[in-house]
Amino acid sequence: MCVFKIMLCTIFVITWCNIHSNAQETWVKIDCGTEFTVGLKSDGSLWSWGFNANGQLGLGHTLTQLEPIQVGTDTDWVDISTGGFHCLALKSNGSLWSWGGNFSGQLGIGNQSQQAVPVQVGIDTTWQIIEAGTEHSLAIKKDSSLWSWGGNMNGELGLGNLITVTTPTQVGGTYDWLSISAGTDHSLGIKSNHTLWSWGGNTKGQLGNGTINSQQVPVQVGSNSNWMTIAAGMGYSLALQLDSTLWSWGVNSGSQLGNGTTIDELTPTQIGIGHQWKYISAGAVQALAIKNNHTLYGWGYNLYGQLGNGSASVQSFPVLIGTASNWEMVATAQGFLSSAGFHGLHSAGIKGSLDVICTSGDNSLGQLGNNSTVSSLSFTCATGLLLASNKIKNEAPVLVYPNPTNGLIHIVTAMDKLSPNYYRLYSIEGRLVLNGKAQKSNFELNLEGYPKGVYYLELKTEKEHSCHKIVLK
Repeated sequence: MCVFKIMLCTIFVITWCNIHSNAQETWVKIDCGTEFTVGLKSDGSLWSWGFNANGQLGLGHTLTQLEPIQVGTDTDWVDISTGGFHCLALKSNGSLWSWGGNFSGQLGIGNQSQQAVPVQVGIDTTWQIIEAGTEHSLAIKKDSSLWSWGGNMNGELGLGNLITVTTPTQVGGTYDWLSISAGTDHSLGIKSNHTLWSWGGNTKGQLGNGTINSQQVPVQVGSNSNWMTIAAGMGYSLALQLDSTLWSWGVNSGSQLGNGTTIDELTPTQIGIGHQWKYISAGAVQALAIKNNHTLYGWGYNLYGQLGNGSASVQSFPVLIGTASNWEMVATAQGFLSSAGFHGLHSAGIKGSLDVICTSGDNSLGQLGNNSTVSSLSFTCATGLLLASNKIKNEAPVLVYPNPTNGLIHIVTAMDKLSPNYYRLYSIEGRLVLNGKAQKSNFELNLEGYPKGVYYLELKTEKEHSCHKIVLK
């Protein structure tokens, strides 16, 4: 038996890898534009996928992409924000960059020409917080001053007028802004004393000031000074207070306020009575939120499954999404309304391992990043899988041969013979390309017809796990 094993090892190349929850490289942020998605990795690289007619993917062209593609080669990105058709990003030196659609000057570069690659906004290196709305942009500098530019039809820039602005312009003269959020036609901000402010369009009460009158400058919402987090959607708003309570106001025709009705609210109204919320995202007509125990909840319009709960039904209250309790962040798409209806109906999230992106909802333009255009009613975690192949760990003895291969590979395992072998094959980009179940411990996979290159084969039983690098030549 020992001689037989030695002979096999000399004839066949045995490769090992491990999908490791503590991979050196992780996803640190995702954001969903109207029909595209952008992700930031821990190595400072930026990746994008989905609709690209306005150059919003930053790849130097306007072709739709069905899976994550790196934006340039820079590895010093530290933050990203996606709007309706454009992106804002920060580098580690504090410089601000933008790309994509620019018909309202939302790129801040002094003109209204779209850009298909990142372009620096001015020469300042003091930018700290960025927020891209549907057609306008907001930012806070390190001195806590607030700046805005882009579309201003409803006063969403907060400058006291309705004039489009193509370069960053300071809002007021105060230096006490803590956070900001840019919606479709309105803006929200929290000051250092935790007071809440709003400005812009208000036809549905999204400013929360008790009226439906638009505001061209920031106006305080109520008198409370305990606001912590804000999220501006398409005609509605969400916010968290310091006691972890969740609040909503504005349009509610799609139950996006999560209060069990379809009645608009003109002032902040608490959702439920709980004190356990930690993360919120307001999309077109849908909302997602994470509780302190890392469970995910969603509510609102759900025709394409953007809530990820396995159905296409409207949810008027927050409903638990799946059973996972390791959600770290979530993003739902920026809204846009055209003659064809609502746009921005997909969502993305990252769980505790931070090594793969989970997506759900509309995928007609590849915005889920799973190399297809098939929409999904449930969150599927298969986009941008990061494989820590440098961390070798032979968790279960498995022989995979021949490797490299021309197509047919044989798998010989000593894994639990009483349990089926579940297998999944990923491309080097982390895309799931093949999966199934083998009842026998020895079986074959035929990769003929697949593109040549490097793949990763993951094998699992109920008790054991292994992963293998495969070269298809």
